Amino acid sequence: MIELERRTALQMLGLGAAGAALLGGAAFAQGKDSVTIGWPSDVPSWDPNQRFTPDAQPIFKLVFDQPLDQNEKLDLVPKLVTKWELAADGKSMTVELRDDVTFHNGDKMTSTDFKYTFFERIKAGHAVDTKNSWRKVTDIETPSPTRAVMQFDSPAPTAPQWLAFLGSFLVPKGYMEKVGVDAFREKPVGTGPYKLAEYQLNSRIVLERNDSYWGPKPKLKRITFDIVKDPSARVAAVQSGQVDLTINVPVREVERLKREPTLAAEINPITRVILLQVRNDLGFADPNVRLAAHHAIDKDALSKAFYGGAATPLSVVATPGSPGYLTDFKFEYSPDKAKAALAKSGFSPEKPASIKFAATNGHFPSDYDIARAIQQM
Repeated sequence: MIELERRTALQMLGLGAAGAALLGGAAFAQGKDSVTIGWPSDVPSWDPNQRFTPDAQPIFKLVFDQPLDQNEKLDLVPKLVTKWELAADGKSMTVELRDDVTFHNGDKMTSTDFKYTFFERIKAGHAVDTKNSWRKVTDIETPSPTRAVMQFDSPAPTAPQWLAFLGSFLVPKGYMEKVGVDAFREKPVGTGPYKLAEYQLNSRIVLERNDSYWGPKPKLKRITFDIVKDPSARVAAVQSGQVDLTINVPVREVERLKREPTLAAEINPITRVILLQVRNDLGFADPNVRLAAHHAIDKDALSKAFYGGAATPLSVVATPGSPGYLTDFKFEYSPDKAKAALAKSGFSPEKPASIKFAATNGHFPSDYDIARAIQQM
């Protein structure tokens, strides 16, 4: 039985996006060079440019690399790109690429792959979400194998940040054009520290160490992700030893499992905005109903009930300390104002407004419980 320190596990696995996490990493049943993780969701596909799915990013980061990365302070740091310079007018950006990187199939990574990922795929009409993040790109010049110059149709001041954000993973031009996009999804090739060894849709992902990785070599030889969508089932799996660790379980379960002598359970802070979309059609077509819904939701109560008060109520879609956060604005929780807004449109307890509410169940900790509480509010 090999004990594993939590920080070491996070470093080895790259699980920087773990939420209110239960880390059942006190012991490895499989041995010191492998681990099984209970994960809440599958990847949308093995084309990492296809969908901007936040929960898939930690897995993608094990198989693929991004041009830039972010450190614990969210500063941009080199990855596949060693240097970058955004022009003063914001309409072009020059990047310098590493010259010692190979894809899993042995092909050397060059600026040609950079151009293919961020321009040619989009121009060819591939169904990728990167067509939105890189829609300003009009061309990418490749004066050398290690240099690329991105040209934009208008100033793109956030281009460096996007090189480290959702979906911006480098893919191999030669391999993808040879086998086709569909075959690539069946057998993906990246430059990351792990290779895909086995995949069962919505069930199991097995990764094996890439011993030719250009960066620091991972300590673990094999990582298995068991896709367990129900949070209660993930808790049961870690208690029974079926998995070595898991994430995204209700806070109350973390508190309970802290008392288990064979488990290590922790709550770790992350930056993640849980956004409830209030549309402007159907039951929410009336602006008074939308306003009433905002006033009726007690975010402080939700935080205390489901996150032990650790979740921060927000009035804007930005987190404290980040650009866009307003310290002098707070949207008031007020049932009286909610009732008054509804009354303006003729609604009352005797004549309630009718609204359809869609919610996830098990996607993040206590999501369905939160939905039920909001429905009561």
